[in-house]
Amino acid sequence: MLSSRFKYLPLGLAVALTACTAARPGVPNLDAAQATGTASLALKPKVEASRYAQAILNPHTIASIQRLDVVPYLQVAPGTFWGLSATTGLATDSTDITKLLRASMASPSIDLDKTITLGNLRPNATYRIFAQAYDSKGVLISTNDASSSLTLSVGDAGTQTVESLPIKLVDVPFAANATVVLSNSGGSAYDHVVTDLAVVVSGSEVAIANTTTTHAYGLHPRTMSLSNLQGNTTYRIKASIRDAADTQVGTASVDLAVMNETAPTFNCPIPVPYLTSTFAGKSGTWGTLDGTGAAARFNAPGYVAVDATGNLFAADYGNSTIRKITPAGVVSTLAGTALATGSVDATGAAARFNRPYGIAIDAAGTLYVADTENHTIRKISPSGDVSTLAGQAGATGSVNANGSAARFYEPTDMAVDAAGNLYVADSSNHMIRKVTPAGDVTTVAGQAGVMGSANGVGTAATFYAPYGLAVDGSGTLYVTDANNLVRKITPAGDVTTIAGRAGVAGSANGVGTAATFNNPNAVRLDASGNLYLADSDNRTIRKITPNGVVTTLAGKVGVTSSVDGRGPEATFRFPFGLALDAWGNLYVTDSNSHCIRKLQ
Repeated sequence: MLSSRFKYLPLGLAVALTACTAARPGVPNLDAAQATGTASLALKPKVEASRYAQAILNPHTIASIQRLDVVPYLQVAPGTFWGLSATTGLATDSTDITKLLRASMASPSIDLDKTITLGNLRPNATYRIFAQAYDSKGVLISTNDASSSLTLSVGDAGTQTVESLPIKLVDVPFAANATVVLSNSGGSAYDHVVTDLAVVVSGSEVAIANTTTTHAYGLHPRTMSLSNLQGNTTYRIKASIRDAADTQVGTASVDLAVMNETAPTFNCPIPVPYLTSTFAGKSGTWGTLDGTGAAARFNAPGYVAVDATGNLFAADYGNSTIRKITPAGVVSTLAGTALATGSVDATGAAARFNRPYGIAIDAAGTLYVADTENHTIRKISPSGDVSTLAGQAGATGSVNANGSAARFYEPTDMAVDAAGNLYVADSSNHMIRKVTPAGDVTTVAGQAGVMGSANGVGTAATFYAPYGLAVDGSGTLYVTDANNLVRKITPAGDVTTIAGRAGVAGSANGVGTAATFNNPNAVRLDASGNLYLADSDNRTIRKITPNGVVTTLAGKVGVTSSVDGRGPEATFRFPFGLALDAWGNLYVTDSNSHCIRKLQ
């Protein structure tokens, strides 16, 4: 007898449809897919101990579960599972999980020691059971895959107990924020910084589209903020410094391993070669002319100092004058008359000097000059009045006293601290002296007439012809001496060696005593505690980080010439004096070339 379902159909068609109900491989047999029956499953959910992700993130825990659903899927064909309609109990291929049959636990009665029972299951059928955990916002916090499910066969009528239905909780999702600090050691010759963002997957770099950013160039660090970073991910910031023509001159990268919501600040220092140019004077041509740039002339210029607005002041050793160079390169004679030596205190050109080497400037714009062959310390007011602060012209010695009663012996470089105290490299006395604003002279370290390289406190330490001198904000002094050393003197007078080896001439870069120098002269300090020095007989400019790492910024070891260029392309004949302005530009007196070079 035909089924009542087909009673209104022609016989031939009814037979055809009846034949179509036979199950075919991989196609659900709808007659066999009736889910209702007399079997039950008592399931005990168990949260897996292993983490879902491997990041150091806040994981969801059992306490995070506010609702736990157990959802059965009936196998309706080999490898094919359908959910069960919540209203009819019939198998359905609907993907809307909200309409599927399930058994649930809800907070506050979540108890994983209890079972959840699924009833009215078809006996002798295969089911895939999924455990689904939700948080208080109804967000699924467990995996929706095999790690939170099991497949089993339901036996005869009755209740079958399953002791462990696995649940694997995911990590708490987040979008981290990070800050990257871009910093460089070069001056102002370059134009902009370009950054790109990528992710690192299995060691390979995958670019992230639309993340290229252009930043204004500057000496001081620039920060870039990154947001919505995903956990358990390594990002790579790539940065390049470009000139005005967009030519890349320096690159660096830093990897950001984002492991939690409080990603730290990442530093990305970009090494940049300094661009060396001739700022004032003409290489190889000495003279006395004032003028702009290459039209000006110098005669073996010594040390230099720079004020807050970028004006440069040079002790023009061979001319026995003090010169001023504006940021535009305009050179004028501030005090003294070219080639006229003497010790007269006066204003401007009426004053006389005798081969001055050292020069320093205080916050008020007052200049101090180490009048080397007069063996005195001179002072030049902002209005150009020259006076003698300490020492007596033509009288050598090492006496500590006030003003003209004190004695020096060929003082060279100087530095001024925040209180206005002047520190002097008293070169031929092999000592470091201090001159207060009132002119009181004392000895900081070293012994008069005693050459050596001993570290110690105060006069227990020895120097050999100290030349270069710098002071930091704490009053710590940095000294170069003819031992080919860079020394440090604390405010308590404790002398140590921070780089170089006594009596060993060389050009090796390295850390501390692994580095070597060859007649280092001027030394200057930046706001980050980096030292820059003119390594005269190596014909190079060196840098020493606060950790004692020594590198070469410009020049070629042993190459005596005066060629402009980037980094090692540039050469010097005899770099001697050095100054560092607020914009990170270095000024070097290339003494034997009779010119002022600029590194930016």
